[in-house]
Amino acid sequence: MSRIKTVLIYFIGFTIFTKTIGQFLPFQFSSNAIASRYNVFLVFALPISIAALFYILKQGKKEYIRTLGSIFICGLTFFTFGLLYFLNSMCSYHSVALFEQKSHSSTKILKRDYGCGAYDSDMPKYEIIKIVGITPFVNYYQSVDTTKIDLQLWRRLNEP
Repeated sequence: MSRIKTVLIYFIGFTIFTKTIGQFLPFQFSSNAIASRYNVFLVFALPISIAALFYILKQGKKEYIRTLGSIFICGLTFFTFGLLYFLNSMCSYHSVALFEQKSHSSTKILKRDYGCGAYDSDMPKYEIIKIVGITPFVNYYQSVDTTKIDLQLWRRLNEP
């Protein structure tokens, strides 16, 4: 039981750490589909993990308290993360590739904006970023000034 408790604590801590610190790091999933699958996994796995940890930690208490507490925690966490997933799925990045590195075609300079469709009344906020593929699932990005890049190293792509 101690090993299960340790795994649950590490999983919950890792999840909270990555969702929190991930907002400030220059890494992102390589596609919206991968990010969506990751978030759907967390919507289901995190509430179950928290409820199971609560159930384990409350050993020695009456069975109905452990069961009702686990169900309540699971339901509350599922509702919270479900709501967050729903709100996050309404908004997304829209990107247009401007340049591609001649030596590494996976490295691109993009013009992108973050929009929320009908829920967003602001004008789009455009940014120019360089995306470098680290793995097939994760990209590193940084802001870049296209007036200062060496055009000998980059190939201009046609904008749609």
